Amino acid sequence: ALVKRRKVDHGDGRLAEFVLSRADLNADLRKAWAVWTAGTARRVAPAGLVHKTAYKFARGHFSLPPDVAAAVNTWNPRETTLVIGGKAKCGKTALAQALLLEASPVGFWMTKSLDNLKDVPFRADGSDALFLDEIHLCDMSPDQCKNLLDLEEASAVKCRFRNAVIPAGTTRAITTQARAPSAFLPRGMAGDDLDAALRRLHFVSVTSDLRK
Repeated sequence: ALVKRRKVDHGDGRLAEFVLSRADLNADLRKAWAVWTAGTARRVAPAGLVHKTAYKFARGHFSLPPDVAAAVNTWNPRETTLVIGGKAKCGKTALAQALLLEASPVGFWMTKSLDNLKDVPFRADGSDALFLDEIHLCDMSPDQCKNLLDLEEASAVKCRFRNAVIPAGTTRAITTQARAPSAFLPRGMAGDDLDAALRRLHFVSVTSDLRK
């Protein structure tokens, strides 16, 4: 009844914020939220947002230079957000998708727009992965940037009309044409904010074509 009332009064976005922010929720309430999520997870996605459970390439289809291979091999998808930076048309997007499916067998949501995050019906347990293709965070506030990159806590990301809520533990990968974190993160980010953002991401710099 509590879950239903929250949905009626405030909508799905506020309901998600409430459920995911409560560490003391009992098993029945969490189960109710999971059922509600399952009921909406397969709805028709808006333009520019797709869900993938398979991909034509795997890690073995790529020719990774030693430095890229080492960086990829040390990424822990449960601890940091993978950011693959480099020029266009070098295989970044394909590699990111292959790595996400290794980390998340149930698949991932893919978009090129941060604003589409509010429409992603994430599973409450964080088992879905998220892929943001060819973006940068230069225009974000430092706090919003840290929220987007943070895997430890459920976090709200500001979008038009309503916020997106990303469950804790959601594996994340981002591709960008920025060649270094300084060109990817918010302009002027410094001090403790910069340190916190760098702890939350795993940057892989690509300088050559990764495709065989």
